Amino acid sequence: EGTPGPILVYDLDSLAILDANPAACLAFGWERDELLQQAIDVLWAPGDRLVLQAKLEAIREAPEQICILRTPLQLRDGSVRQMELRSNAIDYDGRNARLLIAIDRTAEDLAQLRRDQALARVEEAHELARIGAWELDPASGLGRYSNQVYRLLGRRPPEARRWHRFDELLVPADPTTAAQTEQLLAELCTSPTAQVDVLLPVLSMDGRALMVHLRAASGLDEAGRERVLGTLQDVTEREQSRRLLREREEQFRELVRVLPDGVVILSDEHVLYANAWAAALFGYGSQTLLG
Repeated sequence: EGTPGPILVYDLDSLAILDANPAACLAFGWERDELLQQAIDVLWAPGDRLVLQAKLEAIREAPEQICILRTPLQLRDGSVRQMELRSNAIDYDGRNARLLIAIDRTAEDLAQLRRDQALARVEEAHELARIGAWELDPASGLGRYSNQVYRLLGRRPPEARRWHRFDELLVPADPTTAAQTEQLLAELCTSPTAQVDVLLPVLSMDGRALMVHLRAASGLDEAGRERVLGTLQDVTEREQSRRLLREREEQFRELVRVLPDGVVILSDEHVLYANAWAAALFGYGSQTLLG
């Protein structure tokens, strides 16, 4: 009677509700007298009663076992709550009865759903940005990596996230990068204030040349344990674009430098650039004209 959680007793043969504590009446929205006139299946929506029947048959075959079930239950007003049910056999005035304890898990399930949705959105954002997250345990040197890290490096994500060394994933593109990578990983495991922000040329599993941006910093996980938290981003296209832009700029500068015409670039009437022909034309040195 005094237990704050809902408790019911029902007859396993007839399914009639034999007893209910005040918390059960409050939780399910019934007056006690009304609830004791119902069968236990009144708490299940019509579409779920076949599942209930199957579960009852399993209980009747092994009544001595404790039964644990996660299922939606229907309240008197028709609303539904996600419940965890625990029941065991009880001798109730000589009847073959079950003691049923209900725990409302609706808020927990909703919080878990929102968390899963938020994580899914993060994964989508990471996929669009071609970036993956990882964490490293400095004590063991082992890390865990998001699925996106595996995909970026041309590997198939494992069915379950597991701890393993980072160098099992990273394939350096050359001996210099291999030595740099080894030193970086050693520093991440030994430095109490690790801080990494570096570009690394690596090879994907299919042999493609990649440029990855590796970032990491010492921190704590959600349990307060020391971890190195980081990201890995595929910046191959970005770096290729930057390299092509630098090459085009160099070509443009060289073209302007050798032109047999004077070229001057001005900003607010001040000289930003003058090639050799322009400087000679006006009787100045190239550097003298600047500004």
